[in-house]
Parts: sequence; C-alpha cells; structure tokens
Amino acid sequence: MKSNLGGTLMPSTPIILPIIITGIVVGSLMKSKTGKFPKKKIGYASLASGLLNALYAYGLYVMTPRPTFARAAVASGQQSQELIFAFSSFITGVLVVLVVVGVAMVFIRFRGGQTIEEADVTAETELESTPP
Repeated sequence: MKSNLGGTLMPSTPIILPIIITGIVVGSLMKSKTGKFPKKKIGYASLASGLLNALYAYGLYVMTPRPTFARAAVASGQQSQELIFAFSSFITGVLVVLVVVGVAMVFIRFRGGQTIEEADVTAETELESTPP
C-alpha cells in the first residue's frame, strides 16, 4: 500500500493478470507456424487484460481497509480515487501486453524469424566456411 497526496492509503497497481495474459499471447505467438500474430488479436488481448486488471484493482480497492478517522471529510473524494485507481490499472494492463508483445514481434522481425538455435548454427557454419 502507498499513500497518495491526500494521505489515504491506496494499494499499488496490480500487474499479475496482465503478465498471465502476456504469457498466453507470447506462447500463442511462438506456437504459430507463420510467425505472425494478427494485430486484432493482440488488441483484443490487451483490452481484455486492461479490463480484467481494472476489475481486479477495483476489487482490491474495495477490500482495502480505510482509516476510521475523518471519514466524512474523505468520503467526498473517495469515489474519484476509486476511478483513478481503476483507470490507472486499466492503462497498466493494456500497456504491459502491448509493450511485451511489441518487443517480441520486433525481436522476431529483427532476427528474420529464426530461432536462437538456428541463428547460432548459421553463424557457426559461416565461420567454418570462410577460409583463413
């Protein structure tokens, strides 16, 4: 938990669900025969990750105990803090999937679709084939 500017406690933004969904997407990307993954599916996966993360964060926020003092003064700003926390969790969920899958796709394109073992084997054969 961390304290924001208003002094109330707020749980930190969760990232467990986006990491699980990212693992599923990267696994699907690695398993595909063509090496391409439709951008529409990546968008749907990142949107689902954001929505699930926002719901999970809202649940955490509701279950987090609040201080009992000055409840009347804090009650007016409570709703906006819940929305800000859920929105930041949604953005985090979307960006985690997009960034990780984007980096993986750039890496695959940079490598030319080769696996690491294939790249090592071709590098070794090139070294063996060149005369000294």
